[in-house]
Parts: sequence; structure tokens; C-alpha cells
Amino acid sequence: MEFQTRIPELNNVYRRKRLLKALDRLSREKKGSLALITAPAGFGKTTLAADWIEISSESASWLSIDNNFKDEFIFIRGIITALKKSTKRDFLNTEAILRIPLKLNAKKIVFSLLKDLKSVENKINLVIDNLNLIEQQPVFDILKYLIGLMPDNLNLILISRKEIPFLIERQKIKGQIVRIKKDDLKFNYLELKKIIQREKNLSLNDNKIKKLYQITEGWPLVIEFFLFKLLNEPEYDLNNLKNELELTNNNLFQYLNQEVYSKLKLEEKEFLLKTSIVESFSVELADQLASSQESKVLIDNLLKKKIFIEAVDLKNNIFRYFNPFRNFLLSQLSFLQKRRLYLKAAAWFAENSYFQEAIFYSLQIDDYYSAVNYLEDSIPEYLKTGELKEFLNLSNSIPGDFLKNHPLILMIKAWSLFILGQSGEAAYYLNLINNKKNLSPENRGRLLTLSCLMDKYQDAEEHCSLTAEALNLISNTDYIFKINALMSLGQIQSSYLKIEESIESFRSAAFMAREKEQYLMEINSLMNLILKLTQKGSLNKAFNLNLESINRFKKSKKVAAELINLLSIPMGIIYFLKGNYSKSKDYLIKGIEAGQFYELIHVYWLPMIYYARSSFYLGQIEEAENIILETLELCNKYNLKVNYQLVEMEKLKFELINAQKNNKISILLRKKIKAKEELIDKQTFFGVRVKAVFLITELLIVETNYQQALNYLQKIDYQNFDFLDRIKRQILMSFIFLKLENRTQSRKLLLDTLILLEKESYLTVLEEYKEYLAELLLEFKQLQQEVIVKFNFKSETKRKRQNNSELIDPLTEREKEIIVLLAEGLSNKKIAEKLFITEGTTKWHLSNIYSKLAVKNRTKAAAKARKLNII
Repeated sequence: MEFQTRIPELNNVYRRKRLLKALDRLSREKKGSLALITAPAGFGKTTLAADWIEISSESASWLSIDNNFKDEFIFIRGIITALKKSTKRDFLNTEAILRIPLKLNAKKIVFSLLKDLKSVENKINLVIDNLNLIEQQPVFDILKYLIGLMPDNLNLILISRKEIPFLIERQKIKGQIVRIKKDDLKFNYLELKKIIQREKNLSLNDNKIKKLYQITEGWPLVIEFFLFKLLNEPEYDLNNLKNELELTNNNLFQYLNQEVYSKLKLEEKEFLLKTSIVESFSVELADQLASSQESKVLIDNLLKKKIFIEAVDLKNNIFRYFNPFRNFLLSQLSFLQKRRLYLKAAAWFAENSYFQEAIFYSLQIDDYYSAVNYLEDSIPEYLKTGELKEFLNLSNSIPGDFLKNHPLILMIKAWSLFILGQSGEAAYYLNLINNKKNLSPENRGRLLTLSCLMDKYQDAEEHCSLTAEALNLISNTDYIFKINALMSLGQIQSSYLKIEESIESFRSAAFMAREKEQYLMEINSLMNLILKLTQKGSLNKAFNLNLESINRFKKSKKVAAELINLLSIPMGIIYFLKGNYSKSKDYLIKGIEAGQFYELIHVYWLPMIYYARSSFYLGQIEEAENIILETLELCNKYNLKVNYQLVEMEKLKFELINAQKNNKISILLRKKIKAKEELIDKQTFFGVRVKAVFLITELLIVETNYQQALNYLQKIDYQNFDFLDRIKRQILMSFIFLKLENRTQSRKLLLDTLILLEKESYLTVLEEYKEYLAELLLEFKQLQQEVIVKFNFKSETKRKRQNNSELIDPLTEREKEIIVLLAEGLSNKKIAEKLFITEGTTKWHLSNIYSKLAVKNRTKAAAKARKLNII
């Protein structure tokens, strides 16, 4: 984006005071405003905008659209690059989205951009030039949202050769809308007279000036042509062109271009023809295209003529053509000449690591062989930045048949598609690679990493061994794949309950990601590492690591807020395990929102379960049941079969608890629970089997089938249980032994359980199994006193609120945002749209707000919030 984001530099330009005054309305307006400058080629649109920016005291960013802008990704990347240049700020939230290989959502990307713009103190003028070159609807969707949600610190100036009314129709813009059209851009007679008077080498009387105005009708570019001609031919008779001016616009341009071009020196003609193949160029690129070292001299001479090229950046020697003249020059080139020049341009761009441009110019002549080579050369750069979405877009511009012999390209496509959940398409590319012979060791390692993630293995040792082998084949310099290989190994080890090994793999991945500043992968690794520590029984260690990581990321100011919020997921789970359900919900919903924002379905389904559990244990039964139903729909939608089984059993657990409270367990519920017996002996995910064992055991206890319940608990080797499940198993075993009149074994198991709870505070079991524990502690009274001292055995639902002047649980920042919008009368749907969260998540927030404010509806919530000076 080096060329496209430079503000054009002006040299001896005529200042259009009446038009500049119109644009000044943008500066005077406190709200964000919009300017549309539309006219055909040659009316000075770009010059006007650049001149206004030059005299404006406000910060300015510029984006010139060219034919390389093929999709919304490149467009938003251009906007960010332009804004970063002028604001000297990092646009972390927007860049985070670009680094995740998902389909860009127009509203989502604008929402992220607005979040980033909030940190910019001064008003910015963002100019988007050549908008007429955009054809993709997603780009227009981005612009429509940006205009509709225009922040107060942004003015948007759009320049186009054609009208774009649909961008502003029905839009409610708080600030000004300034429109400058073709007739506004024409010079009036007095302006033309002043322009001519500025030319010291040109002397025209009033009659000739009037004649020139009559002929040109104030058309800026045509005036420039005539001035050039009159300066070179002082005796030229303006009447000679009277008939020519009756031509259509295109023919008139062709005629005038030919007139001017014919007067140039041979070396100037050749230079212009050869460099016209690109839209903008540097001196170095011009030297390569023209096969000359004299480009700088020729450029200086042509700039003085003020009609062929203009400087974009004099300091860095960047120039571009006036489009009408460039089109004329291109029409003078033969197919073979164009082909040779496109090849030269592509080679220069690739040599200077402008791979996007290199591929673009190769594709202009269907040179797919070079395009694929440039794409492969670009891989290290894209892997380094993590911007695989752009890489995928580039690869999609090349026909698939030309990619088949390039395993690394196929590998990255497969990997990205797998992350997106498109396993079928990913498998297609993996099969293509599998058929290749003589793969390099690194490519074999990459292939093996993906295969181990996607394929199913019956033998745990073989699966882990192959994944470790893949890891060893990938060098440390290929750190993107190395980090992913470590995370893959961690996931596979975890699935086989090799928790210690899994912890080490995720820790190594997190350290390497941190060293290489790959923040998304670091956060992903940390989330897994923290959750594995809780499974191991190191709850306090997990909590400290989680808290330290959140604080470190916030302090660094290098990571997008939404990415950091993903770490709220393990923090919410830790608070759940500690039995602090209100705090758990606050963290979980923040993490769920972040997961939904980035469309990371594999990340946010699990915290939805813990959110439902927290709600359930807080006595918010209906809310918990609704969330479970939403989670089931989510798993079904994305074909997450194992996840669906876990959520379904969570639903049955809730139903069983409610039925126990009412002393009425239906036959249907009993059948549903006992139907899960088939999962216990299946070679399925271990967590599913454990969940099924606990669920059936608890039903059997209710039915007083204690011996059978004991048999079920002994069906699975408890040594493979994670820490919390071992505690649960011991409580259930202790209770069953008590009922079977084995008091010695019952007391021993209970004592062991309490010691474990004292060490790491997994206090959620005090709520989940409070009925069992209450009976056990009543039986072993000697232990009861000790337990009550050490643990708060009361559910949070039973805490008394103090008074209406303060809250036990303060509202989170998001809840404060929602209560303000609620008080303004917005519906749930409107609140969700405003904050860019789902309507379901909005309902969860409202439920939390009602609970914290101790009210039952929206009206009372707003009134209570006003009373407490929250709004």
C-alpha cells in the first residue's frame, strides 16, 4: 500500500476558493461529515481534495483505489494503512480481524475500526480516491456502514467519476453532507482569467479568453491542454478547433492527446509509453520499465508541462499519470509491447517484496507460471505477519490447476480451510499433497501436522508419536507452522488424557508465539494451557497465569481488546470452579462475545456451558435452560457431534436436579438418562464417557440402587480423571459407601476430598453436590465444624442484599452500556445492533442486570439505575 496511501503533492496549483470554502464546512462541523466529489475524468477532483488537505489544519489520510483492489480485505487493509500513517496509532482491533482467516463481515469490520478510532483524539480527514474502480458489493457494504455509523472524529471524502447515491440514501448522518459535482468543478470565466494571468509566458486579451472559455466550457483538463498548446504555439488560432470541439468527450480526448503527444521529443514519448503500463511509479521502477538510467531527468521535464504526470510524493520520488492521458498511451502499445512491460513491472514489484502488485501484473497477461512463483515467494512474509486471509485471496485469483505442483501453497490453503471449519475442502488439498513425491522434510512435517489433526487414529501412542515426529521435521525458522504443530500436539495429547505432556506442549507454543509476537496464537495457547492446569489440579497457578497474561497484554498496548477478552473465557471457568458464579458470568460473557466476534465456534461453545451452569447455581433456572438450548442449536448447526453429546447431558443433569427438587422424576427422563449407557463402553471422547457415568450414577442414587451406582463408578479408570472429576467421584463414592454402611471407607474418601478442596479451592462441588455433602457431614460430625470454618457452604443465591444504595455485584462496563441504551428505549435487537453482539447475548446481559439490580423488568431496571446514579 506504499503508493496508494500517499497524499498527492501539488505544485503551483490554482486554488479554487469557492470549492475549498464548501469543503471547509467539514472542518467547522463537530460531528463526522461526508463529502462526495463526483465528475468525469479531467475535472480536477483529486487536485481539489489534495489542495484542501494541504491548507487544512486537521490530520489527513489518503487512499487511492487502483485495479489491484479486488476484494474487501485489500480495501480495509488500505484504509488502515492510510490511517496509521497520519495518526501514528496501531489499529489493533481491525488488524486482529484481518489476521484471522475468516470471511470479513462488513458491519463487524466497521465496528472494529470505530473502536480503534476512539483512541484518536484529533479529527481525521480520510480521502478515498478513484472509488469508481470498486465493483465488489462487500466494499460498498463497508462504506455504507461506515457512513451510517460515522464517528465524530472522522470526515470521509469520497472521489469518484460516477455518482454513488446508494451510499448515502436513507443514511442518517449527524454531520454535514457536501456534494461537489461536474458543474461545480468547471472553471468560471473569472477563474479562467486568473489562471491565464498567472502564466507569464502567455498573453491573451479578453476576447481570446472569452473565446477559450466558450470553447472549453470551463472543463479543467481541456483548458490545461489548450494552455499547453498555446504556450508552445503562441500564434495558434483558437478558431481552428471549433469543429473538433463538437466531438464526443472520448474523441475529443483522443484528439487533444494526439495533438500534445506529437509535440514531444522522441525520448519523452518512449518514456511515457513504457511507464504507462503501471498506474503509479517510482524513479527506480521507471528505470526498469524504460531500460534507462535517465528517468529522473525525463520526469522533471514532464512535471513542468503539468499535463502528463503528477507527483504523489516528491520527497520519495513517487509519481502517477493523469488517467485520460494514460489511457491514450496504453492504446498506442501493441499486445507484445504490453506483455514485455507487464513482465518487467511484475519482476520489479516481486524483487521489492510488493507481491500483491507482482501477481496482479502477471495476471494481466495470464502469466500464471510467474504468478504462482511470486505467490510462493510471498509465503514467508505472510506467515511472518499472520495475514493468511490476504494470502488466500491471492491464491484464489490463480486457477487451481496451476497450484497443484506447489505443495506449500496447497498446505497453507488446507490449513486455513481447516481453521475455518471447512474440513472437506481442506482434505481435498491434503490429498493433492499426499500424491506428491519427494516432499521436503519441512513439507512432510507440515503435512503430518495437518493429517494428525484431521485424521482419526485408534492408537493413542501412534497418534502422539506421529504428531511429535511432525514437530521435529519443522524448523524453528518456520515458526508459524512450528507453533501450530505444538498446539496440535497439545490438543492430541489432551484428548488422550496426557495432561502433563499437553501442558508442556501448550507452554512451548505460548512461549514461541510470545517471542515472535504472534498474539492470536499466544492467546490460543495460553487459553489451552490455563484450562489444562485446572484439569491437573493447579487452580491457583492457572488463576495467577491468567491474571498476569491479561494484565501484560493490556499494558503492552499491542494487542486488540477483543483478543485479550478471549482470556476471559478461562478466567470465567476458574471463577466457576472456585464457586464464584456471579464473577464467572461476568468474565464468561465477555469471552463469549469475543469468540462470537471472531467466529471462533470451537472456542466459545464451552464457556456457554459454564455460563449456563453459573446461572443454574445462582437460581436462574430458566436462563440456564435457554442457554443450553442455544448451545445445542449451535453444536447441531456446525455438526459438532461430541460437543452436542456433552451439552445434551448437561441439559439432562439440569432436568434431573429440578426433578429431585420436585420429588418427581418422570419415566421419560429416566429413559433418556439410561440411554446414555451406550456411550460408556464406546471408544469415544473420554470426557463424554465420564459425563455419562456421573449422570447415570446420580440417577441410580436417586433410585437408591447404590450397589449398581458403585459398579458404574468403577467402570472407568479414575486415574485418568481430571482433578475436579476425581473430587466428584470421591464424593459420590463416599455417599454410596455410607448408604452401603461402609462408614470407614466413606469417612476416608470424604476426608481425602476435603483435603483436596482445602489445597486448591474447587468450591463449585460444594454447590453441585451440596445434598450429598450435607448428609455426609451430618453423619461425620467431627468433620463438620472443620469444614464450615474453612469453606463458605452457602450458595450465592441465598446472600442478602444490603440496601438499594449499593450493589453487592457491580455492573460491568458492557452492562452499563446496555442499561444506558435500555433507558433510551432501545429494543434488544437495536441494542445488539448498536453494540455488535448477538440478540441472545443481549438477553443474557439483561438477565444479569436484573439480578444485580434486584428488579424484574426493563422499566424498573432503568429507574433503579438512575437512582443509583449508574446512568
